[in-house]
Amino acid sequence: MKIHRLFAACAAIVVSATGLSQLTEAPFHAYDRKNGDVTLDNVVDISDVILLAKYTVEAAGAFSEAAKENADADHDGLINAADCVYIMKWIAKLVPDEEFFAVPAETTTAVTTETMPETTTTATQYDMSGFAWQWPEVFLQDDSVEITENSYRSHDVAIEITDCISEEDELAYYVCDIYIRDINCLRGAFAKGSYMEPRSGQTDSVTNMAKDNNAILAMNADYVEIRDTGVVYRNGVLYRDVRKGDVCTIYKNGVMDLKEKDEFEALTDADKTDIWHTFCFGPILVRDGVAESGIKSSISGENPRSGIGFYEPGHYCFVMVDGRQPGYSMGVTLDEFAQIFDELGCTQAYNLDGGRSAEIVFNGKTYDKPYLGGRYSSDIVYICENPEK
Repeated sequence: MKIHRLFAACAAIVVSATGLSQLTEAPFHAYDRKNGDVTLDNVVDISDVILLAKYTVEAAGAFSEAAKENADADHDGLINAADCVYIMKWIAKLVPDEEFFAVPAETTTAVTTETMPETTTTATQYDMSGFAWQWPEVFLQDDSVEITENSYRSHDVAIEITDCISEEDELAYYVCDIYIRDINCLRGAFAKGSYMEPRSGQTDSVTNMAKDNNAILAMNADYVEIRDTGVVYRNGVLYRDVRKGDVCTIYKNGVMDLKEKDEFEALTDADKTDIWHTFCFGPILVRDGVAESGIKSSISGENPRSGIGFYEPGHYCFVMVDGRQPGYSMGVTLDEFAQIFDELGCTQAYNLDGGRSAEIVFNGKTYDKPYLGGRYSSDIVYICENPEK
């Protein structure tokens, strides 16, 4: 199964960045180096990535010296998952031909059998299951947990919070950098433990909801109770299917996708099979690597904000902006909020409920300074240890 996860994750990264239409067969150009041609058929395509991924993850099969040289796509002397990603990026036209086929400035010998034990040792030293194949060193390799005032690290979860505070600008915001091994570590929950009818008054504090669900990190989400519109999926379950506006969708494969209302309505039932979460507060902040600007909304002015950003499957961020507090932090506009995510390098970002609702809880305690102490809400998005283990 590891080979399937590896290839699926490679494809998800490239597809989310470029669109499926660009993942086509790519013939050689007039270059001396036959980079990426692992199958030795004089064409670089998906079959090369599949064979290389199988060899990397399972150490299966024997490569000829020519295949090994071509397999070391990033010419770092090792054959590993990074080469799979590099080839996929070239196929998707994210890496130019001149770079991909270039002969290294310092001529290196082909990767030999003697080199492979180092690669194999690296692969077996870390648990590369789930999303961790991309950055296995991020997680701990046993069942221990490391916790500080602003970080958490275990076998399945890694979180680091950065405080961004400027007294001169009267701005304070907090960036929660999040890595998870499995999608089950990124969950949603409702106040009192169950979905509520709109305007039912079923609310609770973010702190209580975090405690009830063993959350390591929790952030207020959509406040779904306050309205009767918006598509609501949580943890793969559909609770409400009434279109409202922009929709943020996180799939079971870890990909986060953003669609406008009509785009989401065009999805078929088959398209929705693998939905893990949807959020509908909105609006879209960053889409396909481009930050929105000139956002028109009744809440576009300076306000406290909460939002979620996406880098790649398994790697996300929560951003919380305090506001409406002169001398400390006045908040940001939606355009400024989009710019924060853009500067962080997120390829997708989405605005959640803000204002007095904006609050993050880390290890049982409120981490930011919510406006007027915060308020009860109806739902959270949170990070936890995998409840399926």
